[in-house]
Amino acid sequence: MKKISLTIIVMVVLLILSNGLQAQTSGDKLDQVELMKQFTGKWKCEIAKDTSEVMEAVPYGKGFEVHYMFVGSGNIFMEGKQLWGFDSKYENFICYSLSTGGKFQYFTGKFTTDKKIYWEGKSLITPDKILSRYDYEFLSPDSFSILEGKNPVPFVYKRVK
Repeated sequence: MKKISLTIIVMVVLLILSNGLQAQTSGDKLDQVELMKQFTGKWKCEIAKDTSEVMEAVPYGKGFEVHYMFVGSGNIFMEGKQLWGFDSKYENFICYSLSTGGKFQYFTGKFTTDKKIYWEGKSLITPDKILSRYDYEFLSPDSFSILEGKNPVPFVYKRVK
């Protein structure tokens, strides 16, 4: 009788623990499209003395149309457009980027928390190959930082009002 009671107690405890673990993991799914809306608007980052990047993200369906430009000493020296969209099949954002100089890039990204998203630069020929990685973190509703690759110094973007 003691053996049966002990077995039942162990089974009940395991059942309770497994239900608790399922509840924790199933509730962690982030609303990727809603979180991406944090990027709406115009942003500026001082990259170096007299050099900045300005980007503007305009909502477009489940994504954004983004225009970016790099300005140095008052002159635009590089600019381009990006399309960011959410692919519900793969649960990732896809970004296609084209600069006015003709450089074409492809990125995928995903929020890992409500404040952090990563973007990975992919090879167009071998999409499984990761060429670069960018880790974004929203510091406040009006600022976010980007860690680029192994560079330990983040670039901080501030909302332009």
